[in-house]
Amino acid sequence: MAEPHGVRVFGFRPGFVRTALVEEGARSLAGKRWIPELQRLLDSGRLVPAEVAARWIVLLASGEADDLSGRVLSAADDIATLVARGDQIRREGQYALRLIE
Repeated sequence: MAEPHGVRVFGFRPGFVRTALVEEGARSLAGKRWIPELQRLLDSGRLVPAEVAARWIVLLASGEADDLSGRVLSAADDIATLVARGDQIRREGQYALRLIE
């Protein structure tokens, strides 16, 4: 819901995104010393391609997913399915951002 100011808020968890910076960090001497598991992650193929994270951000900015405002979304989720289920997700309170005091 965007009332009264028209602002939409999404929590987005892209996961560990494969970028040139991450790849360079894995190759660097400091990266090998301080985060040696980084190269193993890169080799595993489990990192999220930057294009997937970017596609999510473009979708969220486009307004197409506005029914999901106030939700925490993940790059591992299927975009089209979540958008199609927007009404149900809102009704059932799924993926809701929550404040823990």
